[in-house]
Amino acid sequence: FPSHDTSISFFILKISQIIRRERLRPSIFIAGDLKRGLIASIFLKTLHGFRFRIQVSIHGIPFGFRHEESQKIVRIMPWVYLRIILRFVDSVRIVSIHLQKIMQESFQIHDSKIFIAPIPIIHKPNQLDKSTKPINIGIIGRMHHERGIFEILRILNICLLEFPNTRVTFFGSGDLFDYINEWKVKNDQMQFIELKGHISPAALLGEWPQNDHPFL
Repeated sequence: FPSHDTSISFFILKISQIIRRERLRPSIFIAGDLKRGLIASIFLKTLHGFRFRIQVSIHGIPFGFRHEESQKIVRIMPWVYLRIILRFVDSVRIVSIHLQKIMQESFQIHDSKIFIAPIPIIHKPNQLDKSTKPINIGIIGRMHHERGIFEILRILNICLLEFPNTRVTFFGSGDLFDYINEWKVKNDQMQFIELKGHISPAALLGEWPQNDHPFL
């Protein structure tokens, strides 16, 4: 899917050229988001005679939308957009049963189009290595319920308590960003916790080598 500094039209043109030049015969386009990626996939499918299927991945409530908000004038356009554009999708990958219910009730997505693929997290081991080596943990991705944020914070509480040399850095934003910031402020080890918010892919690559144990 296109990066934020690439126009959808330019992205569609380049991908179409690659498909023709390399004589590729893809069977499915996977859109990583509901805006640029999905719109580009639909245009590409149209350009190539509707031979491809489209799958979209949804990691949280779309645009923060909830069913009751479809009655509010300020939220009607995102609701209408989703009701229309999701009809062109052949399958929807989501991360929780909770999200499945929202997709069914709010956007009339049939069960046959939905499959659930939870995002795993790494659990604290039973045996803890009490070495004095510094531990740098990076939490990378969207900050919302389906990512297991509450369980991650419980694990981090143990790590920060048991390992004095632990450093934790959060990369990303989302509905639970303020909650995580409150957790940081109340934590006795708050000086070792940093929230960097959303950063560019290039900046993230620069930060990556400093984190020994990244959670995605």
